[in-house]
Amino acid sequence: MKDLNIDSQHTQYIGRSSSLAIIRTAMALKKEYTQFNSSTSSSSSETPHTTEPKVHARTPEYWNATSSLIRLESPHPPEAFPEPVLMAQLVEAYFRNFNVHFPLLHRPTFDASIRDGLHLRNESFGSMVLLVCATGARFSDDPCVLPKETKSWHWAGWPWFQRVHKTRHLIHLPSPSLYDLQICVLITVYLSVSPVPHAVYPVVGHGLRLAQDMGAHRRATYKQRLTVEDELKKRAFWCLICMERGMSNILGRPNNTHDDDFDIDLPVECDDEYWTNDNPELMFKQPPGKPSTVSMFVQIIHLECILSRVYREIYRAPMQKFLSNPDAAQRVVSELDSELNEFISSLPDHLKWGSQHSDPFFQTQSALLHASYYTVQITVHRSFIPRPGRPSPLSFPSLAICTNAARSSIRVMDKQYIALGSSLCLHWYQTHLFVCSVILLLNVWYAKLSGAAINPGKELREVTKAMHILHTLESRWSTASRLWDVLNAVVEAMSVCYAHSGTASQERPMREPQSVVDQPSGGASFEASPFTAPEFQTQVNWNHDTAVPLPATTVDSQSTSHVPSAFPQATFDFTLPLYSDELGSLPIWSNEGPGPIMNNPMDAAWDTSTPSQATNFGPTTNAAVYSDEIQAPMDIDIDAIFAALLPDSAYDHTLGIASDSDFPYFAQSQNMASAGESSQYTNPSFNYANNPATGGHGIPEWM
Repeated sequence: MKDLNIDSQHTQYIGRSSSLAIIRTAMALKKEYTQFNSSTSSSSSETPHTTEPKVHARTPEYWNATSSLIRLESPHPPEAFPEPVLMAQLVEAYFRNFNVHFPLLHRPTFDASIRDGLHLRNESFGSMVLLVCATGARFSDDPCVLPKETKSWHWAGWPWFQRVHKTRHLIHLPSPSLYDLQICVLITVYLSVSPVPHAVYPVVGHGLRLAQDMGAHRRATYKQRLTVEDELKKRAFWCLICMERGMSNILGRPNNTHDDDFDIDLPVECDDEYWTNDNPELMFKQPPGKPSTVSMFVQIIHLECILSRVYREIYRAPMQKFLSNPDAAQRVVSELDSELNEFISSLPDHLKWGSQHSDPFFQTQSALLHASYYTVQITVHRSFIPRPGRPSPLSFPSLAICTNAARSSIRVMDKQYIALGSSLCLHWYQTHLFVCSVILLLNVWYAKLSGAAINPGKELREVTKAMHILHTLESRWSTASRLWDVLNAVVEAMSVCYAHSGTASQERPMREPQSVVDQPSGGASFEASPFTAPEFQTQVNWNHDTAVPLPATTVDSQSTSHVPSAFPQATFDFTLPLYSDELGSLPIWSNEGPGPIMNNPMDAAWDTSTPSQATNFGPTTNAAVYSDEIQAPMDIDIDAIFAALLPDSAYDHTLGIASDSDFPYFAQSQNMASAGESSQYTNPSFNYANNPATGGHGIPEWM
């Protein structure tokens, strides 16, 4: 349809099924007629004169795509950006902590555009730079990254995000550009771990619609020889696909873009420094024998494709309909297990668990990849976990698979957190910890109902690790705090139930954390964060005449090689169960009977002699404070807790729109979020509703 565009710099994609495709037939007839007339015209011409079929605008004013009435956004003024030194640090933090795992941007091109001052001339690129700075601020301990109205590190980078939020609009009157796709991804990255994470779902959907408008989902729209812009467009699309599918799994919502809707190639497994070359034949060529940092992202894409099929085959229809043909259901689950087994077997050597690769960066990528793999395993089987008196309709050992996958996933993320805690800022990895912890809590409760003699403290060692990670992350990531609160509420309820065995009891109140707006700025708040402020040295010059400092550990800006972690190096030498049959054959509970386990922080939660003692999960600025003087009576219904926490399943409970009646335990202490708000449970620990700075509506007035 390119020939139908008159004086347009952009082409918008129109597929074959469009009713406008009939115009192609008319254009083909015109071309055929033109060629016929040319061949029968003057015989003096050596070659027939052919004319490309063009539409000539009889009334140009009806075809003009631009108008003085359509106002384009003005570029951001220089004062909208951080100071050059701080901006360099924030950009480095972004590429070091996020882009290295989800390669949205090309560092050499990005740096060159900033040196050229494009961010001061082009609103779209300027907005992208502001969002990169906002995301990088998540990893900074400089008080300058905080809004003037608050000292909470949950809002780090908010001034630059807010600047973009005020200038960008949902309705795109100009044709979309690559920058628009990248902006949607960056907005999602920033908001997903902010105090308002619920806003990201429509942003991703908007980004995918822009990508389809550009034709980013179709191979035919790309040039035959790969260019930097085409590769970036392809990567932006894949980032949006992965984000949509990850959020669809978390929220239980359908995917809007399916595998049959696109046919583009996977991202090229080539590091940034090898994209360009004076020899065109060497462009996008990774040196032989050197693993690419992009390989993990490609494997995540493969895993997300399996996850998409899990939803399509198991969760899209009501479970009763899925199980109406048990043989077919058994076959579907077996095929999904086979796909997962094939996936884990085909990983590149440098991403396999237990690989002898000496590079801690690839060990970290392997840990994150395996944690995601186990979460998909749980998603496949969690709906078939049996309940007491109601066995699973399928023959899979689903409880064993989910339990051992959850243990393995938390163990992997714990080791990764020791090596590089900052990567767990990504919302979906925090959710992995939460889902796995709920599975293990469910397993302990199942043991109690079945009469198994277990040591709860020992069984929940991994839950201890997960809650410790979330607790240490919460000073920076509000999502981690919310997930910790939910897990803590369940653990406390189970602790009291074990202590008093079915009798009404008293519950420790929800923690009363130090008000986040009263936290000191700078190093005092940052002390609880897993990040370490790096020392800086002058290394890159963006302004030609002004030295710009970058972290001392930073490598050349043209390279995407990782930066060594400032954290203790974890050992990744333990063995993991990888395949479904291995996970299903391992025991559900340990063979140890009840008894104290030394040096286990979870033991305090299960100490029947001191039910009011708080569990110690390590130091933090938002330390949990419990008062023995303030206690509220509560009738504990653990069965109801896990009935609500279990997903849409093969049984008689169907989880749909959340209501207080669906969550009888939580309804006694907090209310569900109202329509249009976050689906997280709302209480003083979860958001800012009771904070004077919020004006009583949960969002600070300065937003």
